[in-house]
Amino acid sequence: MRDTRERRQVVQGGYRTQGDAKLEHAKALTRLGKGTYIAPQRKTVAEFLRDEWLPAQERRVGDDSDPLKATTLQGYRLSVREHLIGPTGKPFPIGSIELRKLTREAIREHYSTLGEGYLVERKGKLVQHAGLGVESRRRVPLSAKMM
Repeated sequence: MRDTRERRQVVQGGYRTQGDAKLEHAKALTRLGKGTYIAPQRKTVAEFLRDEWLPAQERRVGDDSDPLKATTLQGYRLSVREHLIGPTGKPFPIGSIELRKLTREAIREHYSTLGEGYLVERKGKLVQHAGLGVESRRRVPLSAKMM
């Protein structure tokens, strides 16, 4: 939107029923009235993880109301870097998907890749990582509660 005060209409779809859409609309209007509404952005999964999700987890370390252990944060950083975003020179396809267009199929496909083996960046070099086992893949934090 330009610096003027022109009005911008936001359209969002993907609801199962008209009732679900109306409920979400009412919630958005409530957030707008309270001043807490944030317009949808065209962030990729990698941008969201790096710029929003990880910093939010970092703020939880030492927080009394919703604490997070430093070792858990370290594990999150490793998972995001090695298992979700991928190396700088050869990032994972899932990282380039717009967050709002992320599908279960794309997540399943990525988890399948994690099981087969993939490249990671260690000390500036690309190294082949053996595939992760089922339990290790479950711990990679790409889930609905994260988004």
